[in-house]
Amino acid sequence: MSLNVNEAESDHGLGHATSAPAARMGAKACCICLVAPALAERPPLCRSAACRYRYERLHPSRLCVHCLRPLAAVGSGAVSHCDALACRQAAARQLVAEVGVRRREELNQLRANLGRRRGIATPDHFPVVDLPTRRARLTRLPRRRLALFRAHLEALAPVALALARSGGSEVQAAGTSMASSHRTADDIAASGCANCRGYCCATGARTHAWLRAETLAGFAHKDLTMTAPALVEHYLSFVGERISRNSCVYHGPRGCTLPREMRADICNEYFCPPLIELRAQTTADAPARAFLVTREADGSSRGQFVSLR
Repeated sequence: MSLNVNEAESDHGLGHATSAPAARMGAKACCICLVAPALAERPPLCRSAACRYRYERLHPSRLCVHCLRPLAAVGSGAVSHCDALACRQAAARQLVAEVGVRRREELNQLRANLGRRRGIATPDHFPVVDLPTRRARLTRLPRRRLALFRAHLEALAPVALALARSGGSEVQAAGTSMASSHRTADDIAASGCANCRGYCCATGARTHAWLRAETLAGFAHKDLTMTAPALVEHYLSFVGERISRNSCVYHGPRGCTLPREMRADICNEYFCPPLIELRAQTTADAPARAFLVTREADGSSRGQFVSLR
């Protein structure tokens, strides 16, 4: 008994076929005969002994590693999964997991090597923090962007002053957004942000630095005699001539040029996932330490040991 493998595989290459008889029974078709309903998902075979025999003669490399259906003819045989959406998603998750494992091994080795050179006896006591990294060159702020930002501030300022003078609950308490019971962890996080060089700050390019009327009102509340034009000009005075390309108007060569008490809450409160994890692991009464890792422009990784107290 022989199996026309190419014919069966080519049919499967069109997707997880469900024949008319199988469809009427509410089941997917057998992956060999493509007619009778399959009894199970893995492997998807019908009751026929002939279909089972033909399936068992297929080499494992010719089966999808996720659903176990025969693969379409692929020539090189490098593909290990079929074209079904669920299988492609499973393959993508597996690839991400494998890349993550290799990355952790690479960074652990980097930490050990650098710790040895620095004379650190227990480098493994410094949790690895793999930071996102921004490596954009500085550029002049385009006039059009500055004009749009000015227009945004001019629209916010009258509303902000009205809020500040009303003393409503909408007004941000300027500066309070940075209050934290994990001050040591926040100091470590600040080192992480400095090494990252403003990866998250790029979002400020399309949100006008995340400024809202409530943000400006929180600052204007300190001086209720301030006029709308004065408030606009005060915020514009912190915009530098050169900014990180395609980033926030306040993203200068040494970080944010806007004082903390004038920033949007999100700019003071946001932490990227690696720093959130670090803060969760750091207690207020324990020494805070971390091995901060960033990627250089050439793709290499750079590590830095940071310890407080």
